Amino acid sequence: MECFGWDGVGVPDKEKDDARRAFQSLPEVGAEEVARVEDLAAQLALAGDVLHTVGYVTRLEAASDARVAVQMTGELARGVVTPLSTGNWYAGLALVRQLLEVQYLLAAFAREPSSIGGWRRSTKADRTGGGRFAPATLRQAGMFRDDDYWNHCERGGHPTPLGVFLVRFEGSDESDDAIGRGLGWRDAANHLLQVTNEVVDVSAALDLGELIGPDLDSAVWSVAEWLARDADTLSRVTRPPPSDP
Repeated sequence: MECFGWDGVGVPDKEKDDARRAFQSLPEVGAEEVARVEDLAAQLALAGDVLHTVGYVTRLEAASDARVAVQMTGELARGVVTPLSTGNWYAGLALVRQLLEVQYLLAAFAREPSSIGGWRRSTKADRTGGGRFAPATLRQAGMFRDDDYWNHCERGGHPTPLGVFLVRFEGSDESDDAIGRGLGWRDAANHLLQVTNEVVDVSAALDLGELIGPDLDSAVWSVAEWLARDADTLSRVTRPPPSDP
């Protein structure tokens, strides 16, 4: 989703109007949609807890190693929901940006399961510079999209003027808040889906796929169905008018 920002300092009013029009074309994010995202976050956190239990009971090294990253993912998922639920859009999107980093790590695990143990026992040198598990290295391995990544950095990860439209300030109105709500929950839903897919792929690569139960599947499909409806609405709203014969 395109990043918009304004505060009257170097950001044209046209972008504010464009953002409003884009979100006005979509249904308001209501309690039902919020509940879908909250359920997916809860089920994702539970997947980490399940791996933790399996690793502890069976002493299965692969599960013990994987559960660390998956539990971190679950904590971030729950962490994203908390500020969004209170209208703290800026903090919520900062945590969504952090989900991207975990997503890249899990993508690397899914492609090379043997790397999970290496990450668990990695040194600082492995995680910095050009190391095997350095963020820049993982981004290259995990379906990195430069524009999406830096849009998240600009609006939530780094303190920049573009993030101001997510902050409540004197003179802001309901339409401003609706944009933060619409962007925050939709962006969270989108990236929670993506990181959940990576968790499922990692579990399958370790022959632990059966541990990901039907409740997580149901939560995934529920959020995916909502976003698909949004995508269909946007495609109809933004489709260019037919040319005259």
